Parts: sequence; structure tokens; C-alpha cells
Amino acid sequence: MKWTEAEEQHLLARKAEGATNAEIAEEMGRTTTSIKSKLERLRYAASLLPKQWTDEEDQRIIELRRKQLSYTEIAREIKRTKAAVAERCEILGCTRKKHPKAKAPETPKVFDTKKTETTTEKLIKLSDGRLTEDVRSTYQQVLTQASTVEMVIYNLWKLPKQIRPLTIEDAAVKLVRLIGHGPEYFHARREWRINDWLKHLAAITEEELP
Repeated sequence: MKWTEAEEQHLLARKAEGATNAEIAEEMGRTTTSIKSKLERLRYAASLLPKQWTDEEDQRIIELRRKQLSYTEIAREIKRTKAAVAERCEILGCTRKKHPKAKAPETPKVFDTKKTETTTEKLIKLSDGRLTEDVRSTYQQVLTQASTVEMVIYNLWKLPKQIRPLTIEDAAVKLVRLIGHGPEYFHARREWRINDWLKHLAAITEEELP
């Protein structure tokens, strides 16, 4: 019998509480073998997630790029893959050999704005028509928050579906509605990491949204 996302979340929650496979199997009407197999698959999927970058690693990358080290050399130095280092350098804004003055990390662009359809139109489509006209209008006017929205949606999309804290559609709706709070709302959270945003979006209630 196919597992639902709700069942997967319940399984992980019960396991975190210390329940045995046999207890969970009885609760969910499944075999202990099925429970064990599913847990192994979920843990394997979680192990594929990229390791969280630390501030120390970011600073080390910037220093090594200033010394004109290649992605391969940096990867060997900090025990990461070349692809991971290249992606992180793009986010940190140090893709060139000669690193410019230190600046805030730049966020990757999820959508190709060179195509006919704009980022705004793509996100509005992704929100499945659940935005009011005034919220749409606000989003189109406040473009300064677009990079944060894109960055969160992109990183959520990269997570395996079974361990996402919320769906991409719900995240899109909440992020675009939060723009109704104005630029100050995002500016106050400019130091947030992706995990901070995902936890915030998963916990925020309908009453807290504009």
C-alpha cells in the first residue's frame, strides 16, 4: 500500500518519540518489515541533503578565492565537492578569481527572467490562484523582496518531497502574502538562513498573514 506524506510525517514523529517499529506498525496497520523499510528509505533520502554551510566555511571560501584558488583546490581544502563549492561561491558572490569587496551574499535566481514569462507571473501561477488581487499588485510593486522569495522556493524545491516542512505551493502563497508587510519585514530578517525561513513558513498561521 502506497505511503502518503501524512503517514511519513507521522512515522518520523512517532520514531522521534521513541516508539518501537512494532508499536508503530500496530498503530498504522502495517507490518514491522514495512515500517523498517520505510524508515531506511527516509533516512537515506535525508542523508542525501547537502550539509548545512557554516559561517566559518563561508569565510574560508572567501579567503581562498581572494588567493585565486580554483573550485577544485577549495573543495579539497574544506572537504566539499567541487560542485558544492561552485554553487556556494555563486551565492557568496565570489565566482571571479579576483574577489571584490566583501558584501552580503547574493541569492541564486530560480527562474530564467530572460524568457517570456516573468518571475512574478511564475510565482503567481505556482500559488495556484489563491492570492487576492491586492496582494498580487503589492508583490508586483515590491520587487526588492523577489530574490528572497526565489531563494526559499528554489531550496525547498531541491529537498526530497517526503521531508519538506511544507509544500512548494503553500510556501509560495505565504511568502508572497508576507510581502504585504512591506520591505521592513524582510529587511529585519536579512540574516536569516534558508532553514530559518522554512521553519518560519511552516509555523506561521493564517491570522499572521496579511
